Amino acid sequence: MRSASDVRSQASFVVLTFAFSWTVWGAGYLLAEGGTRTTLLLMLGGFGPAFGAVVRLRLEGRSVRTWLRGRMRFRVGARWYLVALAVPVAFAAVHTVSVAVRGGPLAPSVLVDRAPTFALAVLVTAFVGGGQEEFGWRGYLLPWLQDDLGPFVASLVLGVVWAVWHLPLYVVPGAYNWGEPFGLYVPVVVGFAVVFTWLFNRVGGALPALILLHAAVNSSGLLVPASRSTLAGVAGTPEYLVQFVAVVAVVLAVLAVDGFDLGLDAGVEGAAGPGASAADAEEREPTRA
Repeated sequence: MRSASDVRSQASFVVLTFAFSWTVWGAGYLLAEGGTRTTLLLMLGGFGPAFGAVVRLRLEGRSVRTWLRGRMRFRVGARWYLVALAVPVAFAAVHTVSVAVRGGPLAPSVLVDRAPTFALAVLVTAFVGGGQEEFGWRGYLLPWLQDDLGPFVASLVLGVVWAVWHLPLYVVPGAYNWGEPFGLYVPVVVGFAVVFTWLFNRVGGALPALILLHAAVNSSGLLVPASRSTLAGVAGTPEYLVQFVAVVAVVLAVLAVDGFDLGLDAGVEGAAGPGASAADAEEREPTRA
């Protein structure tokens, strides 16, 4: 049963995250120049979830260093890093079929040229283009929600919060999602939240695989073998519907493998649920504040 202190901790994290990000993004909107300053503010706002997590940890009297040591475990099995890359590859494959069906010319040769660009994009995105969000969304908030609501419902709730947090990026000129249909974006993110929860549980709460997944998903457009003009020509509402279908397919595959507990009782070999270290065990019974 959720205690009042649980709700306060979760709500406080969300408020801190939104306050930081929306204030910074709001400054970007007021500048409305679409130049370097706006770009830097958009990037800085992406650190809101990490900011919220660090502040909450400090308020709870917990060691940020110990928490990071528990979350930033890289040795979770190579197969999970491959899974983190396979999801965006599958996503790009569905996107490719969609482009072809709608008459967009494909150019497989561009993938050779884009391979280094994709690798660089994933690296950069891991640090400043989405991957850094994982410290807050999955690293801090998800364990609380899973304890209170169970993995599947927790994923749906987190997915909605995660999606709404992105709302300013649909109105700030120059933002990646500027002018796109936000209402169609929400169910796509909610679906991804289920997949992210599953991977989080399967790697015992370690974040590197989640950061890789987030960065690769955000960079997956580079894996579609079509020119930029072709992709621009098929963008919009139909594209979001295709993305939703692709995400649902991945979610169904996850549910077929692990059911609605999304791998919570599996984790990596030798792990006890979400976390394979004493530091991570602390995350399962967080100090209420």
